[in-house]
Amino acid sequence: MVKNDITKTMLMLSDIHRRLMDGQVYLEAINEVDTLIHNAERKQWTPVEVAQPEYEVRTLFGDFVDNVQQGHHVKMSDQLITGIIENSTTDSMAFRRMLLVTLELGLENNLITTEQLTTLFRHFSQPQVLLSHIDEPTNKAAYGRSIAVNIIRLMLIADRSGYFFLTQDDLDKFLNTVGMLPVLEKDSRGFVSHVGWVHMYTGIANLYSELCEHDELVRGNKIFLLSTLVEGYKSIDTPLDMGENEDVASFLIKLFDQHRLYQEFFVKEVGIWRTEINHFSIFSKEQWVRLFNYRRLMQSLIMDGNLPSKVMKAIVKD
Repeated sequence: MVKNDITKTMLMLSDIHRRLMDGQVYLEAINEVDTLIHNAERKQWTPVEVAQPEYEVRTLFGDFVDNVQQGHHVKMSDQLITGIIENSTTDSMAFRRMLLVTLELGLENNLITTEQLTTLFRHFSQPQVLLSHIDEPTNKAAYGRSIAVNIIRLMLIADRSGYFFLTQDDLDKFLNTVGMLPVLEKDSRGFVSHVGWVHMYTGIANLYSELCEHDELVRGNKIFLLSTLVEGYKSIDTPLDMGENEDVASFLIKLFDQHRLYQEFFVKEVGIWRTEINHFSIFSKEQWVRLFNYRRLMQSLIMDGNLPSKVMKAIVKD
């Protein structure tokens, strides 16, 4: 079950989304999302159980990958789909990689059915899966959140590439859940020894980028994603120094290329952001970290040859 406080925050975020869609708010969303982030309750650590894939499960996945790589294209079984769902929270670096490779090969070779894709999407897009333990201190549940984000992105790519299994209603419901990720996510870990990549902000940025390729999303949806990701990024008070800035910048550039409205919104957001970082205590380590996270993102944007001049001027403004 989803915690009551998370449900409450999601309802408030959904209301911001609805009003953006209806044209009732625009720039006001920046402050509203920022306030929601800072008012979100953080909970104490609770025990996290991670999956321990059994030998038979590992063999099942290994055999499938070996067969496909050798040119024997056998359809993905429902047993494999169940194995993905039941073992996605593992802290095994090798199995986490095997799990994603299995899905990638299944999609690339058309070995998975639309029913199986629907099953995977509906499982991993559930708040209780995607937001598991997200309001607690850094913990092992982030492994499952990271895998869920990557799996959902693969499902979205599959939908856009020809499977066409997602409905407008599926995407509408999902946006209100996925918007919660940057609102609550505080785990800034990149690569973790013996576990592999957690990289939540890279995963969120890449997922958002894929969402914005879907024609079902209109401008209100994309402003919603833009505001939640940037406000979430700027609230992180631990270093994002393993390439997250580049992935967030790539998402922003993609939006800027789609319409000047997103450029204008971001310019306003940068102005507010700069005002905040220019007025902080020099004795606060967390605020210095936020300053350098900001600089890394702006440098990534400036270095991109496709950055619109309007945004460039706003970034380099004294």
